[in-house]
Amino acid sequence: MNNAILKNIDDLKEKKDQIKSKTEEIQVKKDKLEEITTKLHNKEDNKTPEELAKNIIDEEEFDLIKEKKVCKRDYKLELEKIKLLRNEIIELDKNITSLKTNMIQKF
Repeated sequence: MNNAILKNIDDLKEKKDQIKSKTEEIQVKKDKLEEITTKLHNKEDNKTPEELAKNIIDEEEFDLIKEKKVCKRDYKLELEKIKLLRNEIIELDKNITSLKTNMIQKF
């Protein structure tokens, strides 16, 4: 029983480290997304009224839009992974509490 508690505690620490790592990755993706958005806004600000009216985009703007889409998708995937890790942490906490309670009752 004690080994199970220790294993769950180790797993819990590992999951928390994973969340910390994923959170840092998400921040990098968020910063990149903001940078791309700023570039897109700058491109729009530099367009002529005719380009705006015809909704013309150049190759660079098209690449930025594609990059933004990919970045958003990756960002959402990382957020989902963090949610799953948090659920796993909750379950591990419950398991640890349950194992400790059982161990105390048997004592």
